[in-house]
Amino acid sequence: MKKRQILNTSFLLIFVFVLLSPPIALAEEYTFTLHKEFPATANPSLKVQNTSGEIKIESHPENKIIIDALKVVEADNSEEAKRRADGIEVIIENYDSKVEIETKYTPLKSKSFWEKILGFDGKNSGYVDYHILVPEKIELNIFCISGGVIISDISGGVEINVTSGDLWIKRVKGHLDLETTSGDAEISTIEGGIVASGTSSDLEIFDVKGNVNLSSTSGNASAENVAGSIQINNTSGDVSLKEVEGNIEVSTASGDVIIDQKEGGLRLESSSGDMEVKTKIFPQYKYYVETSSGYIRLLLPQDSNAEVELETSSGSLDCKLPLTVSSVSRNLLKGKLGEGGPQINLITTSGDISLGEYTR
Repeated sequence: MKKRQILNTSFLLIFVFVLLSPPIALAEEYTFTLHKEFPATANPSLKVQNTSGEIKIESHPENKIIIDALKVVEADNSEEAKRRADGIEVIIENYDSKVEIETKYTPLKSKSFWEKILGFDGKNSGYVDYHILVPEKIELNIFCISGGVIISDISGGVEINVTSGDLWIKRVKGHLDLETTSGDAEISTIEGGIVASGTSSDLEIFDVKGNVNLSSTSGNASAENVAGSIQINNTSGDVSLKEVEGNIEVSTASGDVIIDQKEGGLRLESSSGDMEVKTKIFPQYKYYVETSSGYIRLLLPQDSNAEVELETSSGSLDCKLPLTVSSVSRNLLKGKLGEGGPQINLITTSGDISLGEYTR
């Protein structure tokens, strides 16, 4: 009897709650714009900090910085939208040659009866998109959370930190320093060095005149057409390098490595992964490839000159180039290609090693 009374009381409370609840309205999207312009002085710089929203920066021929900010909120009516938009503050400061932009969210105060009953936490859920035009010669410092970043046609240093958003950078003349978490990065046409780190991110790089240093955790790293040295430290992800003119150094814990190199030395190390390498041999470099668990396949021109040492603990050894053998056993093969020259060491603990011909 007591249990039935409790159930009846529960049903009554639910009925009263539904009866007194306001009608459910579909929220609409409202936008609010902000426009600012500043003359650019000598050696200008721009710093942008944004939480939730896209940042797009590109150059234009005018000697000024033009900022267009678009606030976007969802609300049941225009009055509520205005209240939410007022809680998103776009702060713009101009210090001589430096312009700084920051997005700040002011907690909203609960006003309605139902917001109090339903436990409204005061958080503002809107976002701000920025489209900024700058002179080509400028220094950039960008920080963004929960939003993508697009940068193009800049002559100057660029520093970027992005979380939960993708990154696109193209046509930059200057050093590039970036860090991305939970978002992919595509970088192309860079005249300068690149230092990039990614966590749960894929890093793709094309057409670079400068040295590249990549660090990636749980993501793939790739580069194509690089005139400079490449250094990669990768954890759990594949590495792909094409048309590289410079020394290559790769260290990966778990992932395959595929390389097509025009010129330069090699040092490749992997704990678990296969290695496929195409390269030419030059006397001033050394070539070292090692994997604990995986196969190694090295392709060289037929007329290469080098000292070769292939070693495997558990696997087969195969050489299809004209090798003058000096020592051979079940696990070791030593010899000379052509007239001899720089040292080539290929080592795997558990896997096969193959040395073949590479034609371009």
